[in-house]
Amino acid sequence: VTYVAMIILHFAQIQLPQPFIELASIVSRANMPLSLILLGLYVSFSFHKKDAKLISKFLLFRYSLGLVAGLGCYLFLPFNEMFRIALLIGFLLPIGLSVIPFAYEFKYKTVPLIGSIINISMLAGILLFIIIPFFIT
Repeated sequence: VTYVAMIILHFAQIQLPQPFIELASIVSRANMPLSLILLGLYVSFSFHKKDAKLISKFLLFRYSLGLVAGLGCYLFLPFNEMFRIALLIGFLLPIGLSVIPFAYEFKYKTVPLIGSIINISMLAGILLFIIIPFFIT
């Protein structure tokens, strides 16, 4: 919703008041520390050993496909570099947390497995976002 609102404001060439911009910049500085705290609070790797093979196959497939598609877009699309980097990052984003409430609501038996996959994908995403800039710049 926020992105859509900002895009509309941008295309309508509406400027936000300076006090609002200053407040938003103060709040935005807290984003990364709060995200890291949230990650630390919810990281849990509790899964059965029999699920380890399934988790590794899923994540290997997901990130292999993401890397191939993302690097393909980055290397071969004729758009500016910022757009190509955004596509590359988009293919490597962690699995969304919204999967957990759906799994819980529909009473899936694999909620702990889904939670573990999401946590591992968040850590893998952080590592990839640190490593990839060394190779594409």
